[in-house]
Amino acid sequence: MQKVKEILTGKIITYLLFGGYNTVFILFILLLGGFIPGLLLEPLIPLDTKAILSLILLVPFISLLLLLIKGFRPNHKKVLKFFFGVEIPIILLAILRLIFVREVTPIWTFFLFSIVVSIIGYTILLFYENKESKLKNTLLSLSQEISVITSGYFALLALFFAPIVLAILAKLIFHLISSLFSTYLFWDILRAGANLLLLAPFVIPGVILFIFTFGFFAVTPFISATLYIKSFKQQLKFLPKSKITGSVFAAVFILTGLLLSLQPNINNHMSAYEKIKTEKNFEKRLVLVSTLMQKAPELKDAFVYNTLAKYKFLGDNKINFIKEGYKKQLNMPSALAKQLQNTFNKLALPFIYQENFKTQHKKATEAYEYIFDNDIQEGERSIITKVLKSINTRDEIKAGLLNKDQKKVRIISKNIEVEQSPTSPYIKVSIEEEYQNLTYSRQEVYYEFSLPQGAVISNLLLGPNLEYQGVISPKGAARRTYENQVRRRVDPALLEQTGPRQYRLKVFPIEPNIFDNPMWKWDDNRRIEPNQKVKYEYIVVDSENILPQITEKRNVFEDKKTKITYKTNGKAVKEIKLENKSISNTLFTKIADKFVYFSPEKVNIKDLAGKNIAFLLDSSYSSKNINWNKYFEKNFKRQYLNEDNNIDVYFFNDLLSQKHKIDENLSNLNFGRTDRINAIKNLPHKYDAIFMFTDSGAYDIENKTPIATEADTPIFLIHVDNIIPQFNDKLTSLIIKSGGKVFKNASIAISYYEKIQSLPQRDLIVDANEYGIWYISDTPLDFKQIKNLDNDKFFKIEASSKVIRKLIQNLDLSKLENLEKIHAVSKQYSIVSPYSSFIALVNSRQEKELKEAEKQNNKFEAGFDLGKEAIDAPSGEGLLNVPAVPEPEEWIMIFIALAVLILLYYKKQIPIKS
Repeated sequence: MQKVKEILTGKIITYLLFGGYNTVFILFILLLGGFIPGLLLEPLIPLDTKAILSLILLVPFISLLLLLIKGFRPNHKKVLKFFFGVEIPIILLAILRLIFVREVTPIWTFFLFSIVVSIIGYTILLFYENKESKLKNTLLSLSQEISVITSGYFALLALFFAPIVLAILAKLIFHLISSLFSTYLFWDILRAGANLLLLAPFVIPGVILFIFTFGFFAVTPFISATLYIKSFKQQLKFLPKSKITGSVFAAVFILTGLLLSLQPNINNHMSAYEKIKTEKNFEKRLVLVSTLMQKAPELKDAFVYNTLAKYKFLGDNKINFIKEGYKKQLNMPSALAKQLQNTFNKLALPFIYQENFKTQHKKATEAYEYIFDNDIQEGERSIITKVLKSINTRDEIKAGLLNKDQKKVRIISKNIEVEQSPTSPYIKVSIEEEYQNLTYSRQEVYYEFSLPQGAVISNLLLGPNLEYQGVISPKGAARRTYENQVRRRVDPALLEQTGPRQYRLKVFPIEPNIFDNPMWKWDDNRRIEPNQKVKYEYIVVDSENILPQITEKRNVFEDKKTKITYKTNGKAVKEIKLENKSISNTLFTKIADKFVYFSPEKVNIKDLAGKNIAFLLDSSYSSKNINWNKYFEKNFKRQYLNEDNNIDVYFFNDLLSQKHKIDENLSNLNFGRTDRINAIKNLPHKYDAIFMFTDSGAYDIENKTPIATEADTPIFLIHVDNIIPQFNDKLTSLIIKSGGKVFKNASIAISYYEKIQSLPQRDLIVDANEYGIWYISDTPLDFKQIKNLDNDKFFKIEASSKVIRKLIQNLDLSKLENLEKIHAVSKQYSIVSPYSSFIALVNSRQEKELKEAEKQNNKFEAGFDLGKEAIDAPSGEGLLNVPAVPEPEEWIMIFIALAVLILLYYKKQIPIKS
């Protein structure tokens, strides 16, 4: 045994290991060429990840340079100590942190700090002699005590893995050697593809490096622990009162580690949450929730912690690597293998999540959504995005909640043009944008915006030269076709209506400027993609505020470099200024067999009186900053309203409170999730009008319960924070069908209702604005001074939107044939509606796919898309939870497949997201 030890620690083996490993490592790095600089320059990869990657790359170079130091090279024992005590631990821990530990928990920070202190102390003792400095010797002694405790703990954990790893490694080497004398490897190469031939210089050093690194995972913890123990023993004599000091320090160190290993658990809060969720009485739930909401910050922290648990730990309570490894690689009986797994789980407490990833993630996200009225990805976006910004995390192609307000795509230019109709008060607004992608990967641009009352989207153009014309398609068919093209990474654009006056625009792809990518500079086939452009147009009545209000944008931004130009009727101007149009004649046109009139009638508005009105006040968590007492004091004269009308006030979230009066104290605790439809549905009796005062919270769930709301009970939504979010389709249809609208100002909403109530023939009125009133009839109406505007394209488009509004109010929307009637008007006049969207496609295959989607019975069903992203764990369900430990030949094929993917990426034959 002594002879074997002398051979293994002799000069020849030492220099072969040290020099050979570092040489192969450096060769491997050099062969990767521009791939490494590309990763280090990628702006989306965080600095700490780049620092770890740089450390892995620099260590072999520094190690070889140490051979030039006098006193290091001739001393092969010092070389061996440095190799297993410093270099390999640094590389292995950096790889572990880079690939598997995406979020550093307090216990990870504690261990990493301890290891850094240990390695620094060990390195100082390795290169410098002890000096007569009590403080220095004390610190070095304590650092080596830390190294003994830490390395001993890791060696204990590694003891479970070592037999499995060595068995796999032995079989792997055997398969590689046997493959050289058979056709096995040859056919593997052919199956991997012709590109593998180009990878030969990469594969050979890569396989060698992989085998040695994989082997070091098995043996380094034990060798390092041995070296640290010896170093500690040598240094112990310099520690004053070594036994007492060492024992106290060890106890404090271990106790600190145990305390930092404690994990927050949402189960402590789940019982209270379940009681709240199951309680169907608003007032009783208010009592239950009052205690829970006092712990709101603690609740949020716990929910986020459990949601991101799979990024913080190497596995959960379902890990099975030890059990499967011993069963498959060493033929151990199942019962004994399971016992070893259970023992490991207890010892590895700091790195193993004590719950189940999937179960706790579901509980945490559902509870967060319910209590805090938001999706956790949006509510805690900054925290989650920070965790996901890692070299081993790839964002979804689509712009999701996590991309909100991110600055990846700059608007180079924005052109806003206004064209006035000479015969009506309606104008066309055109907005054209050109984009520059600041990243190395394709991006999607996403907007949510609201338009002025009555605005109608009438055109969509896409392409570097705006050469692709948008077409009107059923909303569900257009959405599904767009998403399929995004997955295939082919150009589409989608513009859809997400509320009575809300819209959503998606543009893909915004190509990266690959000329600036250092990974692709060597590629002679590279090309600079032209910048993507998009243009959309809408018709709106002449008013002071004609431009969209952007309520949410993802990936896209504008700055001082953005060139903004304005045009009015074809002439360049510094700002948009419009002349007010006066109308003396009733304007007329015919749309889909309907007689449409726009009459400039003067309305003598009467104050509301004798009406039964419901005021619904948002009490969800997202509206917590709204003080209803102050709001009504500022916007209403309570006593006046109360004298002339019966106003019942209700609080709502996903439940409805008991009835209150307008002159009561309207203070209330904000909690729970917004469900506007459920609040309307649960009103105890019929009202003349429903005014819903709410905020910009967009987390209305899709409510599938039928609602019997009379068409003559208008529903008005007032967003008191002046931001109108997207609605689900059912809420949109419900508001339009009721004859209601969406406002940002309560007084304007009241005035609009007063105007409508003051008019005769209300069954023929479909809309009204500051210029006049829209009437729609199946037969001609008797107006004086009628002016036919069949040739006014702006008026025709606006009139067609009013016909759609009237059809929605009158038809049974559960019947497909009625939705077809609405869509037919949208298609004939090329306008967006709640059931029809614009989609711009670029080739015949996309057009064919859209036609197939339009044949489906669900072509109008688009669903409620918040933009929630599917994010995966860094290693599936955890590094230590696998269906089965791969066989050695499977490891070979995994490495070959990885090599092919790297080559394809390196040559940009496929685009890969950063």
